Amino acid sequence: MKPHAFLVGGTRVGTLTDGDYGADSQLYIVGHADGIGGQGCLLCIHDGPGSVTDFLPGISTNWNTIAGIASYGSADQSLEYISASNQPSTLELSVASYTATEIVLGTPMTAEQIARIHFGMYVMTNSIDTSVATPAFSASSDLPAKNYYASLVDHVIDSTHIAVIGWAVPGQNNATVGQIPSTSNLDTVWTNFGTPTVGIGANTGSGIFNWRIDHNDVTNSWVHEYGAEYDIRNSGLAGSLRVTPLTIVEEGNAPSANSWGFKINAPMNPDLLELDGGANSKIINAPGAFFANGSGSTSTSTPDHEFGEWDAFLDSVDNIRLAAFMHRNSGSTGYVSAEVYIGAHANDAFGNSPYTATSGAMMGALGLNVGGNVGSASLCGGSSVNVLTCSLRVNFDGAIYAQSNINASGDVITSGNISANNGTISTKNSTVSDQATFSSLSGTGNAYACLDASGKLYRSSSPCN
Repeated sequence: MKPHAFLVGGTRVGTLTDGDYGADSQLYIVGHADGIGGQGCLLCIHDGPGSVTDFLPGISTNWNTIAGIASYGSADQSLEYISASNQPSTLELSVASYTATEIVLGTPMTAEQIARIHFGMYVMTNSIDTSVATPAFSASSDLPAKNYYASLVDHVIDSTHIAVIGWAVPGQNNATVGQIPSTSNLDTVWTNFGTPTVGIGANTGSGIFNWRIDHNDVTNSWVHEYGAEYDIRNSGLAGSLRVTPLTIVEEGNAPSANSWGFKINAPMNPDLLELDGGANSKIINAPGAFFANGSGSTSTSTPDHEFGEWDAFLDSVDNIRLAAFMHRNSGSTGYVSAEVYIGAHANDAFGNSPYTATSGAMMGALGLNVGGNVGSASLCGGSSVNVLTCSLRVNFDGAIYAQSNINASGDVITSGNISANNGTISTKNSTVSDQATFSSLSGTGNAYACLDASGKLYRSSSPCN
């Protein structure tokens, strides 16, 4: 532990006194977070050396001026407030030279500085390894690899010498014993001190919290469940409470390309994310995309339901919506009545099923189960508002049906029959290598097959005219 750490419960390691035999303890904090004055939070944690009055512990309030009150409509507060930033190191000291296991300082440390150093503190230098590529920052690239030497404090030798465990460049997998940082090759990217400098207690990353749960192979333990949860109960009037349990806000310039807003890394779990909401609520709702609740439904009064949608603007004018939606066919009942589509639609309202659109136009879709044809898949064209024409269908048995004209500019090859019950089949060139069978042709007799002036095929008992 740090020399000045405050311990509640547990037992200190080392020389013990009567006050060090700590039993299991609890820490209760009871009070009222009443404003920004005097740090209105009940538990206030800051990682910097600044004055505590420099911090505003509200969730997002800036009520330290009349202008702040006028611009923000909520006097919020935090029971727990944690502030982290890229503060300077605990100590930043001028360096004269390095050895394989020591820092030789250019200026002697004071007694107060020596007292702040303890075993295990991070040590960062501005001395670089020239064999590592010079880093450069870009929003389109990952955060670059570090190229400066680092170590851990072992102990203070005297006012100008600090012992360390050795030297290595973080993440470069070179653990060769005896590496010595140079005082002439200095960093100008990560830091820019200009002279050889070492940071004692310097960290390269900071976080608000890190919760860790260890479940060990202990036979006689009743603990077999872990979790963290927010419990919010509203016994007031409906609509009298605004709930925002977790909000992540990033401001300023873009981070590196290997950044993320929310990540779950739990490959052993059967479910990574479980979401539940109202029957017709949007489970995920983001600008230009959403996923609807799986328990949403249709009925005779509300025959359309949208499963999800992904939007993108064309030339900043037209909103092209790729949507998955369901339409209830009034001509049948049960699952036979479900028509499911995946298709595109131009414009109309985000989240509005293309089948109920009032503006824009259908841009075509893949239809499943259309017209009560269970197990079928259809290609559907669209040219106007909420109108789809599904004219080419593959049935569950593989049979292909065309409900309008088929126009082929190339070859049509089939090992089965081609039938046009109510339309025509037009091809540029047709070749029959075996036989063609026609169930009915106009004319009389079966001696001759003839073409008239309009190109129609007919049968005749006498030679063609």
